[in-house]
Amino acid sequence: MALKRILPFLVAVVLVGGGFWYYEANAGGSASTGREVPVGSQQGVGVGMLAPEFSLPGLLGGTTVSLRSLLAEGRPVYLNFWATWCPSCKHEIPDIKRIQTTYGNRVTIVGVDEFNSEAGLAAVKKFIRKHGMNYRIVLDTNNQVGNEYLVTALPVSVFISPHGVIRQYNLGAMNYADLQAAMNLVLNS
Repeated sequence: MALKRILPFLVAVVLVGGGFWYYEANAGGSASTGREVPVGSQQGVGVGMLAPEFSLPGLLGGTTVSLRSLLAEGRPVYLNFWATWCPSCKHEIPDIKRIQTTYGNRVTIVGVDEFNSEAGLAAVKKFIRKHGMNYRIVLDTNNQVGNEYLVTALPVSVFISPHGVIRQYNLGAMNYADLQAAMNLVLNS
């Protein structure tokens, strides 16, 4: 009788523990895990790994933006994956704008729009103007870069050192204090 009561609990513990192990082994964890691999030894989206290269069309400037060209500027890069339909993305825009104003001369901020073709390009441009987004915006029209960066929900923030190494990976909206801490981390790496 006691086994019937404990068995569901044991199954739940095994499933949760197995899920956590799988995430850590395959997604690379996050800055909070403290787990790092030797710098530059592996490409992926885990902290301490080389960020995947990408090349995307710029929205307002019209030029193509690549990670290689951004890193050539010699500054850290902050990638913010977002979409017009995402409430949490809208919520963090004012704080990202403040970060751009404060750190924009030391860090390159790029908003990666996970483009929804139903909304249309004109709607995206209108959204950017309405919210006064004062940082570079690129379009991930087929979500290829989002997939490479394991974006399964929005927003996602990735902080990359000037050497192309991911220093922090964050799923979910970040407030100004969180963004400042990430800026200090990436600027001191």
